[in-house]
Amino acid sequence: MKALNKITALMIFLIIAYSCTKEVDNLKELDNVTAPSNISATFDITQDNTGLVTIIPTGTGVTEYLVEFGDTAGEIPSEYAVNETIKHNYSEGSYEVKITGVGLSGLTSTFSQQITVTFIAPENLVVT
Repeated sequence: MKALNKITALMIFLIIAYSCTKEVDNLKELDNVTAPSNISATFDITQDNTGLVTIIPTGTGVTEYLVEFGDTAGEIPSEYAVNETIKHNYSEGSYEVKITGVGLSGLTSTFSQQITVTFIAPENLVVT
């Protein structure tokens, strides 16, 4: 009986020792990953007094975009996927849009663009 207890204790010890071994770290390949580059965006501002702006961000080495539209104070950036078209409604005015590209390793690069949204004044008004 004592031999069975010793064998059981030895087996438990070996299982614990084996489970504590360090796994191979395959993330060393990410050490040479650089921050995203060439971050930019195309802005399409509608001229129909809706304030709709379409933003198409681009960049090299980007896995996601964080976008601050610049129309609210203390704004939390919104997350968008690569190749996603972003639509946002603005009031009339000037805004600074900040687009941050996040890379595979978590490194970031930021692009800022000042945009101006203007509405067309009413035409052919008849005052009665």
